[in-house]
Amino acid sequence: MDQNRRLAELLKICWHELEFDPLGDKEFPYCKHCGRQDIPWHWECPNGKCFRIADSSPDFTDPRLVLREMRKRKDWLRFIDYTDGGTRMGAIRIDVHLVMDDTGKLRSMAIAFLEGH
Repeated sequence: MDQNRRLAELLKICWHELEFDPLGDKEFPYCKHCGRQDIPWHWECPNGKCFRIADSSPDFTDPRLVLREMRKRKDWLRFIDYTDGGTRMGAIRIDVHLVMDDTGKLRSMAIAFLEGH
């Protein structure tokens, strides 16, 4: 499974997959999971068959997005400890290499942390 999709699933964030029934009651393409109709999308046509692809599924290779979503959790500080960071005198510490990385290391750590619960 795609790691971005796996982390979204663990964080209970909808991974938008679009459907459209031109004869149905919804006027625009909608997410088959959450029902939203305001999702930006684009066409992809592999092998001559075209599909609408949602543009708004999260890309967790950006560590800022991982931190933003993990911070919403009650076990946020335990996650920071898990990354070998911590708190000291009220300040939260995290390794600068994890924050600057754009290959998904923090995403992988978040998946491992959440699957361990």
